[in-house]
Amino acid sequence: MNPEADPDFARVAAGPFQTNTYLVWSGDEAIIIDPGDDASVFLEKFQLNNRKVLAVVSTHGHMDHLFDVPVLKSSLECSFLMGNGDEDILKWSYSVSERYMGKPLKKVETDMFLSEGDTIRFGKVSANIISLPGHTPGSIGLVIGSLFFTGDTLFRGTIGRTDLGGSMDQMNRSLERIRKMNPELKVLPGHGPASTLGEELETNPFLASR
Repeated sequence: MNPEADPDFARVAAGPFQTNTYLVWSGDEAIIIDPGDDASVFLEKFQLNNRKVLAVVSTHGHMDHLFDVPVLKSSLECSFLMGNGDEDILKWSYSVSERYMGKPLKKVETDMFLSEGDTIRFGKVSANIISLPGHTPGSIGLVIGSLFFTGDTLFRGTIGRTDLGGSMDQMNRSLERIRKMNPELKVLPGHGPASTLGEELETNPFLASR
């Protein structure tokens, strides 16, 4: 296991695509990962309790993982971070959001594009950024202690689609990398239930040893 202590976290499935939106905190500092639609419900449910949110992080640029970034960034006065390489995906999300979400995605400035090896420090923990292209070119994962936030790269029992700006070749390379990671990691995906990497290595047909 990673020797660094795990942060606390809470999850809510938000918006029409039931995106897993996570509040992750250590002490009085926090980050928000993949904010789906309806931030007011999100904040009410999680009750920030005076914790300072330092950043909102989207694991990739699809609209359902960043729809409430503008309101959260404004209300919490925090930074918005996402993976390097998803600039075109973000532009596509702006152009089609009203068709898929029923209302337009408001444009918001990205304060930093995250790359392999970057870290986000909050409280007594660090979120380590790993590059996981495939679902989109700039998809990232966050490893924080024994928690692995996989976005739409890895789900329980399956993987993310690659037909919305992604690449199956890139996905396969990312999956090969994931196969070599610590099997005790807790997998916290962008949609659906949690798992462990060990369980996925044994049962996920896209990840099981061949």
